Amino acid sequence: MEQKPIRQSVDPKIIRVDLGTQVRKGNNEETIEEYAEAMAGGAVFPPLTVFFNLATVLYILADGFHRLIAHLRVRPNDPIIVEQYLGTVEDARWFSIGANKTHGLKRSNEDKRNAVEMALLHPNSVDMSDGLIADHVGVTQPCVSKIRKELIAAGRLITVMSRIGKDGRAINVSNIGEKDIRSSNCSVCGHYNMPRCMMDDDSRDPLEPACSDFIEIPKRETKPEDDGDFDDPRFEQDYVPKEVRRRIARRKPGEYVDVPLSKTNTDLAAAEIRHFFDENYLAALVQSALKLLRQ
Repeated sequence: MEQKPIRQSVDPKIIRVDLGTQVRKGNNEETIEEYAEAMAGGAVFPPLTVFFNLATVLYILADGFHRLIAHLRVRPNDPIIVEQYLGTVEDARWFSIGANKTHGLKRSNEDKRNAVEMALLHPNSVDMSDGLIADHVGVTQPCVSKIRKELIAAGRLITVMSRIGKDGRAINVSNIGEKDIRSSNCSVCGHYNMPRCMMDDDSRDPLEPACSDFIEIPKRETKPEDDGDFDDPRFEQDYVPKEVRRRIARRKPGEYVDVPLSKTNTDLAAAEIRHFFDENYLAALVQSALKLLRQ
C-alpha cells in the first residue's frame, strides 16, 4: 500500500465492523477476555487499522477485531488509537485478507479458506495469478488453485484467460489443467450447462472428465451467405446433417434461446449474446471459442 496511514484517536463506537471485512469465521472469546484483562491492567496494544471513506464518512475496521471488542468492554467511552488509511470498503476488505498472516491470533484452516475465497472473489484479484494471491493471503499456491477450481465449479467465479504472475508478466492460463483429449471434457459435453451437468443435476468442473453418457456437441454445417445482417438460428436446422441430428436427439432436453446474431458486426453480435446470458456462460463460451480456434 503506497499511502502512509495517519495515527489518531477515534471514538471506538463509530468504527464499523459489519461491512464484511472480518476474514475470520468467528471471534475467539478466550482471546478477547485475555486482551481485556491485559488492557485493564494497563497494557498498551498496537493501533487498529481502519479505512476512512470520504464519500460515506465511514470508519471501516480492517485489522484488530479482537482488540476493538476488548477495548469496548474495558473502556467503552475512551478513544482508541488507530492507523487510518483513506479508502473504500473493498480497500479495507483487501487489506484485511492479508492481515494476521504474521501476527495476532493464529488462523484456523477454516479462517485461511475463508480468506482465500474472499481474495478470489475480490475485484483486486481478477487478473492475479494464484501465486500472487497466495502471497497476499499467506497460504500455499496449490491451496489457492484448489479453491479456485471449486468456486468455478460452483458457478461463483468466472475463468479469465490471463493472469499477472509474480514477475509482473501476463500469463495465458487457458491451457492450465487441460487434458490431452479435449473431447472428453465437460465443457464440450452435450449434457453440460455451466455450472451444472444436466444428466445428474450435479455441480461439475468444466475441466473434469465427462460422464459415461458423454455426447460431443455437434458441429453444424454453415449455410450459404446471404444479404441479411442477421441470421435466424432456427433456419440453421436445415443445414444440420442427418447423422448429427440423430446424435442431437439422444440428448436430454435443455434450455435453448434463439439469439439473432450479426454476421458482419461482431460488436452487435456480442451485445445480443450478452443480453441473453450471464457472465458464467460468457466465460465458458469464450473458452470454447478459443478451443475451436486452436483446432
